[in-house]
Amino acid sequence: MSIDIPHADPRAPSSSDHIVSTPETMGGKPRIAGRRITVENIAVSYEDERKTPEQIAAAYDLTLGQVYAALDYYKNHKDEIRVRQQEGLELAERLRAGQPFLEENAAAKIRAKLASVDPSGYIATLSSATILVYLQSDLCPAEHRELIRTDLPRRLAANPTDPDTLELQARLGSSALERQS
Repeated sequence: MSIDIPHADPRAPSSSDHIVSTPETMGGKPRIAGRRITVENIAVSYEDERKTPEQIAAAYDLTLGQVYAALDYYKNHKDEIRVRQQEGLELAERLRAGQPFLEENAAAKIRAKLASVDPSGYIATLSSATILVYLQSDLCPAEHRELIRTDLPRRLAANPTDPDTLELQARLGSSALERQS
């Protein structure tokens, strides 16, 4: 698909006036001078999301001249920008495949810690958000779920409007409160 760039004002500065590339900023990707907005950001907004230059300028707080300069630069360097974009996607996929997700890593650490300390005491020290991560993993055994269920009334009494605690209550069911009554 070729990018059809609207005609900019011929008196507007050229892309060389607006586009810079420095190795220490945004990984050296071409970007709007003085900003951390890459040509790729602008091109994706225009080409993939079908936004108008005016919409892009408003969304990124840019002048139309800056948007047109980025689109012009993209038109002249499209292949290299798309190759770099694809390389970034492939790297992210390799990292994702080679490492457990952050949540899985956190759940594994919690389970290991619970194996070495008094579980009920340790569970009481964890935030409800952390416990949610642990519950959602495949690493939380039934006995730990029961300890979390037992601790739920204390959490609800301490902070009855906390969204994470309310989510715990929803995931564990109302039986946790009935058993404690």
